[in-house]
Amino acid sequence: MILAGGIPATLTGCATDADGVVCTLQEPVVHATTSATADRLRTPQSTVINAREVRSDMIHLTRHTTTLSDRWACLHRLLRRPDDRIADPVASALGGALTPGRFGSRKRVVGRVRSVALLAIALGLITSTPASGSAASAAFEGTGKNPVWLVRAGTSAVAFVLWRTSCGNHQCFELQRTADGGRTFSPVSAPPIAPGRSSSGDLSDLIFANPSDGYAVTRSGIGSTDLYATFNGGGSWQREEIRADQSVEWITSTSTGFYAVVGACRNPRASCGGWGLYRTPATASDWTGRPLPFRMGDGMAPPQVAASGSNVWLTGQQQLAPYKTFLATSNDEGTIFRVAEQRTLSSVNGCGLDAASPSVLWAQCDQGNMHGDIPLSRDGGARWTASQRNLTGLFAWGVFDPVSASTAYFVNGMYPDRIYRVAAETLHTQAVGRPPNFDLGSLVFVNRQVGLALSQPIGASSEQILYRTRDGGAAWQRVLGS
Repeated sequence: MILAGGIPATLTGCATDADGVVCTLQEPVVHATTSATADRLRTPQSTVINAREVRSDMIHLTRHTTTLSDRWACLHRLLRRPDDRIADPVASALGGALTPGRFGSRKRVVGRVRSVALLAIALGLITSTPASGSAASAAFEGTGKNPVWLVRAGTSAVAFVLWRTSCGNHQCFELQRTADGGRTFSPVSAPPIAPGRSSSGDLSDLIFANPSDGYAVTRSGIGSTDLYATFNGGGSWQREEIRADQSVEWITSTSTGFYAVVGACRNPRASCGGWGLYRTPATASDWTGRPLPFRMGDGMAPPQVAASGSNVWLTGQQQLAPYKTFLATSNDEGTIFRVAEQRTLSSVNGCGLDAASPSVLWAQCDQGNMHGDIPLSRDGGARWTASQRNLTGLFAWGVFDPVSASTAYFVNGMYPDRIYRVAAETLHTQAVGRPPNFDLGSLVFVNRQVGLALSQPIGASSEQILYRTRDGGAAWQRVLGS
């Protein structure tokens, strides 16, 4: 987050008082700015800036709105303002909250929900109780464990949860398996994960093709990664190598195989390169590779990969003119690709793909400027539909989970007080309940009724909270694990 005057700070909370919205900024680091502003912000403790000092229309959000609908309307108007008008602390945080991220396996999120949710709490639109520090502490202290990763095992009813815990004076991790939506858990072995700056240590990705076969990717240096495989449901893990000096950028699976976009990082002072697509059967580590079906260049990031059945897709986005977007499609497990330009998949940094079936494909496209889109293809990627009417267009700060070829669940941060279910065939969208936490990082349903949700890290200790539902998202319960 950048304040007016170029001062970076971290937004830690918003609340209301008699005059408006008050935002707390934690330990800002002062750069060149006016002396008055520097004197006000150069404090070792948290600094409180009242929004009324910066913009009067922020006061309007709380002082002059009395009905719930009026407050929602004000929040929506704030979110849709152009970037060049965002100058106050709260709106600056919103404008800077669009860093895409991956949570769990094959998940890509268009932005983050924290900043918009803090505003919504300040306006009394949603409650902060489920994600408060005391609730998080209770979840952590109740078992001595903190859930940090959530992933479904392919299309099965099995899910795996990675927990962070303490082993003497150092951090360690435990992996647990649930086959009943989080009612009961059984322990398995966690992959070798080293403590790191994030709550999940040096883990970069964790994915299962089915309840038995999975891979873990960990960061081992600048750009390079280590790869570990299990073929017995987490009973044991073994180190694997796809290529020397490997960098596994993306990995996905079908029920019978894994696909990975992998490059080489031979020089820590240079960018990784030599990107290729690799495949292995699910039941054994036997990776074979081929070159990418389109040329890497024009500032293009490593392409993202999705797969279902024998179909495989790769997306690529040029970062220089003419800014073309490519979709490569294979119907024979990646042997032969057809490459076509897909303007619907244009994005600031390339769309992520979620394959719900060989024909149903969702894309998550960050458009910058505080929003994104989630187009849908029902014919394996040949044609795409994007619509704001069903809330998957103008999508921001949310989580999206295609549970099957017919159904997906999501939270759109533009409407953070509802969980929605969308039908792939008709794009009919229905509100099914309220999110259990204002800042979800993962949403994983194993069928239309049973699902799990994991919050983002909360506070300095990065506690996270796991929830479960058995009625399609209408009601949620906190899960403490075993």
